[in-house]
Amino acid sequence: MSVLLVLMVGTLVLAFNSFAIAGVLGLIAILTAGFGLGSLSVFGYPFGFNPILATVALIGIGINEATVVLAALLEDSLAQSGDRQGVREVVVHSTRHMISTTITDMCGFFPLLFDSTGFWPPFALSVLKTRLVAVQMKN
Repeated sequence: MSVLLVLMVGTLVLAFNSFAIAGVLGLIAILTAGFGLGSLSVFGYPFGFNPILATVALIGIGINEATVVLAALLEDSLAQSGDRQGVREVVVHSTRHMISTTITDMCGFFPLLFDSTGFWPPFALSVLKTRLVAVQMKN
């Protein structure tokens, strides 16, 4: 586990040449896991294999989306200089595809909430609630 953690942090640091950005992405991973698991307790679903799988998937989605926004911010000279309008334009442009992927994720996972076996609802709930919260936070 510790070797995997070192490899993940090392990859992020090498990709962005910054420990600070790697730390931000690590914080995003922790918050994403918290939102996914928190939605289970709020709605009373059991913790098991499916929620763990959903949480791992959500961490990947969260880091991917944050990486897209951070890379776009680092490429834009106005955003790097601290210009608020430049930052706003980059973030709005970067989040357009995130909103569309969130909508398609929600449409795909919504029917799983009504599975009568009880196997898929915890997985679907973790994904749906976390994606919805993540999009609301980014806007």
